[in-house]
Amino acid sequence: NPPPVYPRIAVLRNIQGRVLLSVDVSERGAPIEIKIERSSGHSILDQAAMEAVRRWKFSPAHLWRMAIRSQVKIPIHFKIIEKR
Repeated sequence: NPPPVYPRIAVLRNIQGRVLLSVDVSERGAPIEIKIERSSGHSILDQAAMEAVRRWKFSPAHLWRMAIRSQVKIPIHFKIIEKR
């Protein structure tokens, strides 16, 4: 799954943070519902994290060899790496 795109405006303003998402995953591995469990404190980063995870594909959970709906927590870190 591709990482979130770091919003350019956030990079220019040196905005960094960590978002914790709670994701309901379908029996087929698709994200059904995505909620912000803990905000980064910056809505631009929160939204970028949610947009990325909305396009992700998950391995579904199984119970007795049957795929079931599940929930996962996903931390997304936005950190600007200085180029040397």
